[in-house]
Amino acid sequence: MNERGRIRVQPPLNVVAIRSGQYWANAQTEQKTDYLERRQPKLSRGMKYLEENKEASGCLSVRVMSNLNAAGDELPETSTLAYFLSLSHMEDCPNRTRRYLPTRDRHESEIRCQA
Repeated sequence: MNERGRIRVQPPLNVVAIRSGQYWANAQTEQKTDYLERRQPKLSRGMKYLEENKEASGCLSVRVMSNLNAAGDELPETSTLAYFLSLSHMEDCPNRTRRYLPTRDRHESEIRCQA
């Protein structure tokens, strides 16, 4: 910590940031149901896996954010921001996580790593 009370962090070279956005306000009923019942839970499990298995995945940080309206109510849109040690770690995420997932979830590993 320096004299102003700030902490300076020197990240490793080649850190990669990736951001994804999910927006389902204008989706038709079938698409919205598919997203909310099938895809969003998989995405949430994947982000939880990255958060809990940073060393295995090479993910330094993952943050899932919900957008809010002026009253503080959640809107039907989210975004995810993740940092990986390198592009190689991010690209290899499906292969790395597959080793750590239960057999029934292995087919979902690619979806899990789309941050």
